[in-house]
Amino acid sequence: MYRFAIVNQENSLQQFLQSYQLQAAFFIITLMIALLVSAELMSSLSMISLIVLSIFQLNEKRIIFRKELANNFKNYIQNAAWMALTIPFFLVLFTAIYSTEDSNYLLERLRIKIPFLLLPFAFYSIPSFSQKQFYRILYIFIILILFTAIGVLINYGIHFEEIQVLIGQGQAMPTPTNHIRYSLLVSIAIISGIYLLFKRYNEEGVLVKWLLLSTAFLFVFLHVLSVRSGLAVMYISLFLLICFYIIYYKKIIIGTVFLVILLVIPFAAYQFIPSFHKKIDYMLWDLKLAGLGTGDTYSDSERILSYQVATEVVKENIFFGVGYGDLRSEINKKYSLLFPEKTPSEFKMPHNQYLTIWVATGLLGLAIFLISLILILLKNQHWKNPLFVSLCIMMWLSFMVENTIETAVGVACYLLFILLIMNYLKKGNSNF
Repeated sequence: MYRFAIVNQENSLQQFLQSYQLQAAFFIITLMIALLVSAELMSSLSMISLIVLSIFQLNEKRIIFRKELANNFKNYIQNAAWMALTIPFFLVLFTAIYSTEDSNYLLERLRIKIPFLLLPFAFYSIPSFSQKQFYRILYIFIILILFTAIGVLINYGIHFEEIQVLIGQGQAMPTPTNHIRYSLLVSIAIISGIYLLFKRYNEEGVLVKWLLLSTAFLFVFLHVLSVRSGLAVMYISLFLLICFYIIYYKKIIIGTVFLVILLVIPFAAYQFIPSFHKKIDYMLWDLKLAGLGTGDTYSDSERILSYQVATEVVKENIFFGVGYGDLRSEINKKYSLLFPEKTPSEFKMPHNQYLTIWVATGLLGLAIFLISLILILLKNQHWKNPLFVSLCIMMWLSFMVENTIETAVGVACYLLFILLIMNYLKKGNSNF
């Protein structure tokens, strides 16, 4: 019996070492875990492993170049949607020509953007995940989010009064990673759960019931978490999914009921969820101060101020920008000029990815970036898959309130889910 178990373990290990998809799935899941706990080293190692797997393979205990490497690369460079994902790296590289003031900052930007150059090819090289494999990865992601959500709620329950005070001061509920990014991950899990429910709505069994309960739990949890950006991207994505449901299934009455429920839920959450109530009250108060010009030390006011500073820099460098190497120094100079009473520690980069790209690369670079986003969605019939459309919209909306792809963890978060679904869609799994 013991020898049989050892043989099975050896066979399983051998199967893992010979299966490109299993190895890739393992590192995709480790990357998901890394994103949830802000483990930058783990995240980097997972991405590097995926890149190495796209180049090398194990063949009879020898490491050799992957047999399909040349063919994969040839097909990859001919695919506009996949190549469009490399644009953020080349935008930084291009501005190196005229970025002069801070070479260290420029090199840091290039290092952060390297995954845009290499990771798309790594995912393109992975044989397309089957529907069953793809669904399993989504299930695992939902489970990971569930575990962290339970932990966040337990902590909230233990420290209820203290956390309520923090929320009332414009701070976030403690989360295992950056609260904006974490709320985005929770939103992705919710949309993934709804997508899987639509796919399995005719089935019965424990799995479907678990999926329904888990998705509903995470939906309520996101309101308790009360991160506005996460809530906004989820509601907009749900609105689009319901519209897709109405058009695709011709369920006008049911779809309209869903839309009405979607409109009512925030009002109910304001009445019955204390953290949500507190967050909305703070937001209204902060915006009122911003309108009076007296709230520059509060979250929304600081964000608006960062937009104003960045806009002033843009006016002086509309078409080509200041270059990524001079981005930080030019923003700091403008802060010092416009708000001399502020200290350097109070200077903020614009909390908007589009504005950051405009400041750094000008109108030309921003236009190229926007075209790349459209190509990713429209090419290869990606637009037919509602999960991919919802994910793209979520990411694009997150760009409006955060410099999502200006941090290593943010880049990993953006690329992981976009590339995972694009890999699945390579087989033509685009329809709802």
